[in-house]
Amino acid sequence: MENSYLCPQCGTANPAQASHCKGCGREIPPGGGVRETLFELDQPASDKWHVNVLFATLAVVLVLQALMGLLVVPGLLWDLVTPAVATTIVLAVGTLFYFFTGLFAARLSSAFTVKEPALGGFLAAGINWALEAYLFRNTSLGPGVLAGVAVGWGLLCALGASAGETLQQKAEQRKRERLRAQQAKA
Repeated sequence: MENSYLCPQCGTANPAQASHCKGCGREIPPGGGVRETLFELDQPASDKWHVNVLFATLAVVLVLQALMGLLVVPGLLWDLVTPAVATTIVLAVGTLFYFFTGLFAARLSSAFTVKEPALGGFLAAGINWALEAYLFRNTSLGPGVLAGVAVGWGLLCALGASAGETLQQKAEQRKRERLRAQQAKA
């Protein structure tokens, strides 16, 4: 990530080593502007993987699914509704788990992290598919449908991560605008 200085005159972001503003031409004394860290989406894509985000996404989704599977599905849900309705409810709740886990993982991280939550979502969906298809012998959906659901959930986690990064970028932009407004007042 590269640092820059906001010009005290016009608020233009300039390279850290700049002596004059590229926007208005005003001289920038060393340390004279407000230093800001540029958001990574403004930078070239990084090859660095944020493994902590990947494992956090994987862990959160699996824990949420385990809680849903242990607390809701065998007890309350199956006694109240038909198996088809229960399956629909479980699929809908799972969809929300994946999307919002991806969204929060990307939004709360300090880096550009769409690929990590997406991969975490696909891994969690694959683990869930294997558990449902082979360990629990889920016959109401079948392995093919479960595989489709797993791919869909992974895609939803990636979509959530993309939305989270968009929210993070907008928050960073608002922060920059506040800095520029403060400089304009000074």
